[in-house]
Amino acid sequence: TSGPYSSSSNNLNIITTNTGEPEFSAEIALPNNLSRFGISKNNLQKLVDDKLCSLDLVQKSIEALSFDVENGKTGNLASILFGVLRSGKEYISQKYSETLQQELDQELKRIHETEDQQKRLLEIKLREKFKTYVDQNPQFIESIRNKNNTFVTSNELLEKVAFEEFKSLSLEN
Repeated sequence: TSGPYSSSSNNLNIITTNTGEPEFSAEIALPNNLSRFGISKNNLQKLVDDKLCSLDLVQKSIEALSFDVENGKTGNLASILFGVLRSGKEYISQKYSETLQQELDQELKRIHETEDQQKRLLEIKLREKFKTYVDQNPQFIESIRNKNNTFVTSNELLEKVAFEEFKSLSLEN
């Protein structure tokens, strides 16, 4: 048979080798903003063909670098990209990582705020139950006063001690 035959459709190449077995390979989709830095499909494809890295690794890396370029990264980006890819590693976008970290921090803050609101709401509900309980059981406050008469010197402190005792009773029930 003659040399390889390639048919391209929608970035998918079907290559028939000398063995007659078809091989499937996707074409590298190079973002436009990287071409001005001297990054070409041919050079990237050579890395894949030489088995220095996978096509998937190349694609993820150029997408990450493209994100960095959109967010102001400059410099000798071709050298950086090819150096990383030749080592068989993926280029990780620092800008994207920072963006994800900011989003994660905001989400964690929102979760903590929600948890704090839920705790405050539970505390309010528990205080309402406490008031109802004290109204229905006036001897409860007196029993707390008698148990703690050595250090409970004010009504405000008595109410706090009684509330803490009530919370422990509520948790047991």
